[in-house]
Amino acid sequence: MRTRQARIRQPYEAWFPTIEPGIWHNAAWMAERVLQQQRRGSPTWALDGRVLQDKHIEFRGYGPLRRKFPLSRRSDLPTHQ
Repeated sequence: MRTRQARIRQPYEAWFPTIEPGIWHNAAWMAERVLQQQRRGSPTWALDGRVLQDKHIEFRGYGPLRRKFPLSRRSDLPTHQ
């Protein structure tokens, strides 16, 4: 299964100094890098709901298993990866 990938949108490349621009990265890895930046005081925008916001980041590929209904128990979570 392909993993979800993310790439910084060109107008926002300077906002993410620790992430190489123009390259597709693993989205989970990129989210962790952005959280690390936020903990150090950068980026200066608020992380509102999602760490990787659509206006800053473009996505491709697949994320976690998508369901039409929410998971109800911890045991429902996939154990692979």
